[in-house]
Parts: sequence; structure tokens; C-alpha cells
Amino acid sequence: MKIGLLPLLTSLSFSVWGQIDVNSYLGSYASDFEVNIIQKQREFLTSNNFNSPAIRELEFRLRSPQFSEAPDDFRFRVSPINPWERKANKNYTSLLNERMDIEEQVYFLQILSTRYHLLIRLLFIEKRLKFYTSFNDESRLLISTYSQMEGRVREVIQLRKSIFENNLRIDGLIGERNEAEYMISRHLNGDNKLLLTGFNTITPTQIQQELLLETESEESLLVLNEKNKLRLAESEWNINKSESFGNIGFFQAEYRSNRGDAFNENLGWQIGFQIPVFNKDNPDLQRRKLDLLEDEIEVKKVEEAVDLNKFEYRNRLKTLLKQYQNVEDELVLLESEFNTEDVAVLLELNDFKTSLNSEKIKLHQEILTIYVYWLSATSRLMGDPLIKQLSKEKTL
Repeated sequence: MKIGLLPLLTSLSFSVWGQIDVNSYLGSYASDFEVNIIQKQREFLTSNNFNSPAIRELEFRLRSPQFSEAPDDFRFRVSPINPWERKANKNYTSLLNERMDIEEQVYFLQILSTRYHLLIRLLFIEKRLKFYTSFNDESRLLISTYSQMEGRVREVIQLRKSIFENNLRIDGLIGERNEAEYMISRHLNGDNKLLLTGFNTITPTQIQQELLLETESEESLLVLNEKNKLRLAESEWNINKSESFGNIGFFQAEYRSNRGDAFNENLGWQIGFQIPVFNKDNPDLQRRKLDLLEDEIEVKKVEEAVDLNKFEYRNRLKTLLKQYQNVEDELVLLESEFNTEDVAVLLELNDFKTSLNSEKIKLHQEILTIYVYWLSATSRLMGDPLIKQLSKEKTL
């Protein structure tokens, strides 16, 4: 999976008047520190490479039989680079580019996941604020009604107590909202504010259907990243191995002025080959090989951890969806089964409904939170094209 992340993200425009919509918030990450690091590394690779030259060294020698005499012996030596070393360095550059591609996507996945969780937090803070505010408004109407009835002091006190407790919750939620908005603003260059208007959250029913229709996803980016690290380490080992036999020999052209009168009589040549019998770097190579074995084990650990996370998130989602459905079913039953004008019963019924609706909001938030974790573990959170995973319409 390869995504042109930066061109996509930098093309997203901010809304005017200091507001930004959810689409831009989920896509505007080009200035984040981690991604800038990747970009600087890419710029370095563009202007530099790790390819070896064809020639290891050139050497020109002059020899004079006596300090006071002119040179009479000229030698020109060429030592080529080991061709396996050149191949290993070329392969290393290719693997390094691949690793940066995956790392860029891993960084994007982490940043996107963080923003989704902040978005969920803000969405449900607002939902709870509306819920408690609406409950208080209804309670005040009931207080106004019961105050005109005799013998309803207990109910009025109970309602006032609920309003007071809800006001404390509202104060706490306002503080949480300020914190969430501040954290979001750090991604939005300071003064911009996230605009939630028009954003319809995906329903638990949609998530349930998605779990039922789940197909095998691409390999996890975290696993791919670890595998690429291993391949890069193996490539470095191959470079070190080939460099340990870097001096494969030489070709030397010679000219000695005292061998004869004709020019070609003074020309000569030498050629030499290194016999790779002894390798002084072998102990270091063996230590590096041992590190590679540890890296292979680390890849297996990451694979197992990702598989476990996928199962745990999926299983948790199933449990939460079942609980959410039970709450909805109970609310439907309450609406249909109870029909009374008894004030005490009505208040008790209203408290039960309030408790169920509060639990419903809580479960919905937890479902979306685990859903994002599951999407991250399965690498579905990002894709080509990028879609708004928490949106009811599943678009971006």
C-alpha cells in the first residue's frame, strides 16, 4: 500500500474565519515533526546515494635510483571495487527508500489514529453536554408543574438534586472540552477551531455489518515496517561482508626508461589478486549475524502482538455492540410497556430512561474508540483513497 501522503495533505484547504472542518483536520498533518524528519531524509537521499564507485583507488608512483637523479620508473595502478560490494550498496539504497515509504505510512497511521481519538473525545463531550442540558430543561419544566401541586415536595427536591448534579457534570465537561479543543488546536496551527457541524457519526449497526463482512486485510504496516528493518539490517550485513574483501586486486601499468631504446621496450604491467582465505573482520561479522537472528525474533513478536490486538479489538467490539443493542431494546420496551400518571412512578421511569441513555452514549463512544484501534491494527484506518472512517457516509 503506497500513498502519496504529502501531496494529498497539503492540497487540503482550511476553512475561513478560524474554523476548520473534520476533513481538513484528519488530513492536515504535513507540518508534524515526525513527517518533517522523513522528508529531510528523503531530500538527503535525493542529493546523495550509497552507491560505490567502480574504482576503489588510483595510484601513481615515481622512482628515482638516487635523490639527485630524475625519475626513471613510472607506475600507474588501478584497484577496482569488489563488484559484490557495489551490488550490496545499490540494494541497500533501494531498501532504504522502501523503508522510508513504510515509515512515512506508519507515522501517518499514528498521527491519524491520535486525531481520530481526539475527534471522538470532542464529539462525545458535546453529546453529553447536550444530553445533560436537555435533561435539566425537562426537569425545570417538571419542577414548575409539581410546584403547583400539593404533596410533591419530595419530587421537586429530587429533581433539583438531579439538576445540581448535572450542573457539576456540565462544568467538568466544559473543562474537558477546553482541554480537547486545545490539543486539537495544536494540530491546526494555533487559532483554528474544529467545526463539527454536518458531521454524522457512523452508527453501531454499520460497524456490526462491517465486522460481519470483514475480509482479509493487507499485512499490518507495523509488521511490514519490522520486516523492512530486518531486510535493511541484512543488507548492511552483506555490505560489511563484501567490504571485508573490498581489495580484490589491482592492475598496474609500468614505464622504466632504462630497459631499452624503444618506447614499447620500457613498458610493462602487473596484475594482482587477493586470495580470500583469511578475513580479519570475521568475528565482527559473526556478532552482526547474531544481531540479525534477534531481529528475526523481534519480527515474530510484532506479528504475534498485531494478531492478538486484532482478535482482542474485534472481540471487544462484538461485546460492546451486544451491550449497546440490549440498551436500545430496553428503551423501546420502556416506551411501550409503561403507561401511568403516577408522579412517583413517572419520575422513577424517567430516571431509568436517563440512566439508559447515558449508558448508550458511553457505549457508543467506547465502540468508536475500539473501532479506531481495530482499524489501526488492520491498517484499514488509512487507505488509497483516504476515507473518513468515523463518518456515516464513509467519505472524505
